Amino acid sequence: MHPPTGMVSPRGPVFAALIERVEAPDPATVVIHGKGASGLLLPLFANGWNVIIPKHIAEKDPVNALKTTIIGTGPFRLKEPPTSSLWKYERNPEYFQKDRPFLDALEIHLVTDPQSLVAAILSKRLFWSDVIPHLNMDRDRSQATVQQNPHLVRSSGSVVVVEHLTLQTEKPPFDDLRVRQALSEALQREAFSEWGTQSGAVGTGNYPFGPWGMPKEMRNQLIGYGPDMAKRIAHAKALLAAYEQEKGKIDWKKIKAQCASNIQLSCENGQVMQQLLKKINVHVDLEPMLLSQLRANEISGNYLMSLLGAALNFDDPIDAFGQLFVTNGGRWYQRHSLPELDRLFEQQKFMAEPEARQKVVWEMDTMAMNDAAYLVLLWPEVYHVRWDFVKGWILTPNVWSTNARMDNVWLDLPELPHAR
Repeated sequence: MHPPTGMVSPRGPVFAALIERVEAPDPATVVIHGKGASGLLLPLFANGWNVIIPKHIAEKDPVNALKTTIIGTGPFRLKEPPTSSLWKYERNPEYFQKDRPFLDALEIHLVTDPQSLVAAILSKRLFWSDVIPHLNMDRDRSQATVQQNPHLVRSSGSVVVVEHLTLQTEKPPFDDLRVRQALSEALQREAFSEWGTQSGAVGTGNYPFGPWGMPKEMRNQLIGYGPDMAKRIAHAKALLAAYEQEKGKIDWKKIKAQCASNIQLSCENGQVMQQLLKKINVHVDLEPMLLSQLRANEISGNYLMSLLGAALNFDDPIDAFGQLFVTNGGRWYQRHSLPELDRLFEQQKFMAEPEARQKVVWEMDTMAMNDAAYLVLLWPEVYHVRWDFVKGWILTPNVWSTNARMDNVWLDLPELPHAR
């Protein structure tokens, strides 16, 4: 639970929020002592991100164990060392479900270019496109793809993924609440679906379709969410004017918003953001870069504005707020601190009465959105294209669910009579 360097995973704070200590009294037993009763505990352990690592590997290199050593008990095992573009798997004969997986082999091709992905599917070099947070198969492209062959199937759904604009609150001008709130007021959230090639739902810090999603009438009272855009634009301009009168004019030419050039939604959201901010006379240039560089900048704090997203594990405030909003949260861009939000987070963790907890959660959500350090742009709808002979694959809200193991997928191919 606590390797020498501490919990390095973004999910670490979620474990820390629920678990007091872990003991191993003998080689075949693990005893977990929770901090309180929580319905999230069992799903947390069932999550596909969480694996058991042999002690000798963890002690040797607790941080890089999964990067340097191939281990695991899943339905497939790596057939050969993976590359940056191809991962080859074979059926694991020792999988605990003896009749799974159905497939004898699996290849995962990492395709970042959208046009290449479509061409590979149409030619049957790939059988389907997975749905991941940084998707390349958007609304328009998926629709155009299935129109080219009647045997292609398109599905879509809402997942526990949030697209965001993160502001660096340790540096001016975003260390000032007025500037952050001004940008939030100018960002009409609906435009990110209406103007782009993707679509999604307007929401706040919690998954909008679950029990913790804030009601629209309450959401409309928040900074950046009211229905009257003229009023919001006027308020944004007033906030910036008050800041500049006190601290001097902001040179927006020196402020750039970084976006990931190899992740379509990142820079596309940036282009929509640029147009919306012009309405309050804010002109921000985009700085496209590879995802690896963008993440490195977020970790080091070497940025002012960053456009990307986050995949969450569960529709639960312990996960969403534990990663994104509490002090020392699991996300590297979460550098801001709101002590009162931290207090409410601790208060709601083990509240058994749903309505009482919901009230506290919405108070946390209100505080985080009005603080405007982490601007939620939308909760995207994801799109998936597959050939109709791919069976047993289901789109689930949790993109990291056990469904991602592919153990229930089979192929109905007449030309391969033994294929399952």
